[in-house]
Amino acid sequence: MGAVSGALIGSLAVAVLAVVVLPQPVRAQPADGGRALRQLRFSIEPEIHPGAWEVGVSVTASRVEGTTASTVLLRAGRFAAAGSGRAALEAELGHAHLGPLDELEVAGALGWLAHPRPGPAYPFLAIAGGVRQEWLGSFRLARYPVGVNVGVRLLAGTGALLRVEYRWRRVLNDPVADFTEQQVMSGVSLLLGNRP
Repeated sequence: MGAVSGALIGSLAVAVLAVVVLPQPVRAQPADGGRALRQLRFSIEPEIHPGAWEVGVSVTASRVEGTTASTVLLRAGRFAAAGSGRAALEAELGHAHLGPLDELEVAGALGWLAHPRPGPAYPFLAIAGGVRQEWLGSFRLARYPVGVNVGVRLLAGTGALLRVEYRWRRVLNDPVADFTEQQVMSGVSLLLGNRP
């Protein structure tokens, strides 16, 4: 119950942040040889353009039977044209605090975003992997999470997006046995250089 309410609070916070960072619409200038028409279309039908950068954050927190868990992820990625959709190359830095245990993770992902019809939704699929350093007091251990991300990016204008995703990871190099972890994450991102 605590994890669900923490995820709900995190999702509401992301929605509020997206409303705060919504860009203003572009105003058309009639005497510029068609550029105004492209800008007007750009402001009415936002899309992720090749060459755009995504810079974002995801935050989660939960409390289960007296143990507090929190995660902060910072990400940066670049989009390229890939068939009818977009390719995304992303880097991510994450910190998790699980009671007395701390984790620092550096990861990368290569993904594909579909854009089946005009609109703000971009479903995506990505393969991901990285290295996770865990420490508890003076005890340290490196683990290697690898897996997939499945989710959707929802554009909020031309300069921001909401991101909701399911993450499945197989964590390798555990001293007892490799294990599987699953997360549902939500976050908010800014789109930089997102021009046609």
